[in-house]
Amino acid sequence: HVSCKSDHPSKPNKWNAIGIVLFEYGGKGDFYINGIHCKPGYIVIKTDKNISTGGTTYHAALFKKIFGKSHNNLTKTLVAGGFAVQEGKCVFNSGTFNCGNSNDDKYHFGTRVMNPLIQHYIEITVNNWIKNRKQNTFIKDVNEMKDDVMCLHPEYEGGDE
Repeated sequence: HVSCKSDHPSKPNKWNAIGIVLFEYGGKGDFYINGIHCKPGYIVIKTDKNISTGGTTYHAALFKKIFGKSHNNLTKTLVAGGFAVQEGKCVFNSGTFNCGNSNDDKYHFGTRVMNPLIQHYIEITVNNWIKNRKQNTFIKDVNEMKDDVMCLHPEYEGGDE
């Protein structure tokens, strides 16, 4: 689900944005952070020019902008991922959210790179938001949309430029 707090690009191929995806907080998949209702796969994307970092990372600044508080006090129980959109293409590196929050973290690989399976679903969801302005992308629809993503991203095997 792409949050209604997200920005939408006027020029998709030139769009530069920062995104976060939330999965779990406090051991729950249905949760609230500072009054905002979230469920697994809750995505927020903001144009990078609309985020003031104030000396922190873009992902940390985006979290604070949306939820009104720092993610630092939540990191032990918050499962999240960070990504960016660079000139219309998704990039999945974030030291803020993708590295994990402890040695026993079962959701992350301990690197800045997001899990490839999660990357796949986020990319399809973000492209559905960019192309169709649809906030919700369902798993059952992913196979139907995968060709659209491949056309937008020629680095996929079989994609066209």
